[in-house]
Amino acid sequence: MRCYPTIDGRRAADVSFTDVHVPPDGLVGAEGQALEVVEHVFDIAIIASAAEAVGVVSILHEATVDYAKQRRQFGRPIAGFQVLQHRMVDMYMQTEMARSAMYLGVLKLPASAWERALAASAAKVTVSSACRFVGQNAIQLHGGMGMTDECAVSHYFKRATAIEYELGTVDFHLQRHARLSRVNRSAGVRTQA
Repeated sequence: MRCYPTIDGRRAADVSFTDVHVPPDGLVGAEGQALEVVEHVFDIAIIASAAEAVGVVSILHEATVDYAKQRRQFGRPIAGFQVLQHRMVDMYMQTEMARSAMYLGVLKLPASAWERALAASAAKVTVSSACRFVGQNAIQLHGGMGMTDECAVSHYFKRATAIEYELGTVDFHLQRHARLSRVNRSAGVRTQA
């Protein structure tokens, strides 16, 4: 086992097993059925991570709006500059799209394995995009101090960055979503565009 710190200050480890024998009573689920159990838990973890991400990007957005109302440039708060208002609105939209995708994922948890997996991957892609967009814009609008340890935004940005890569990358979930959609179409079930 090799332990190491993550970008957001947490701990992680690489664990490998060699010549491990599991007795029959140690199996996950029925023999030959473990993948279904693991995928179910994986989808639940994705949705739980999405819920955390929504909280993180919400705080990043709110902190940025509050800071923009206080920070003055050219004799007025930077929140009064239209270009920055547009950026903060885009941050809000990304946050709300992530929230909606997370809610859909929660609603699909008791659904069929196919629906649950489709919603979980869609939520992961949407949330990861929000983490990147909102996080990067929060740092930019806070300026250089946004990356200092004294500024809470830097810690939320690091957590948003870690969430973006946990439980699969955007590319992995886009491919998973596409594969699941193809399987459904080939089964003769009509999907929404």
